[in-house]
Amino acid sequence: MLVVDTNIFISQLKQLRQLVASHPGSPQESVTIYIPWAVLRELDALKKWNADGDGEAENSSHLGRSARAAINFVHELLLSKSNRVSVLNCS
Repeated sequence: MLVVDTNIFISQLKQLRQLVASHPGSPQESVTIYIPWAVLRELDALKKWNADGDGEAENSSHLGRSARAAINFVHELLLSKSNRVSVLNCS
């Protein structure tokens, strides 16, 4: 079981993809990723960060691209109806 926050999706997406792909076997070997609903909202807001120009703007553009990549990854997992991902509605 792994609860993933926004920072992990932004900074460690490649490793997260590898983790999911590396445990395709039996349920005892697989990793289930739990994503709080708040993380999806944060990624949705961050995906709009797209600027051009100098240093800080470049970081904003990178942040937006990273958020969109994370959303695409989550979308792929949810479309596959994988039992390896679950969205948590934490009220």
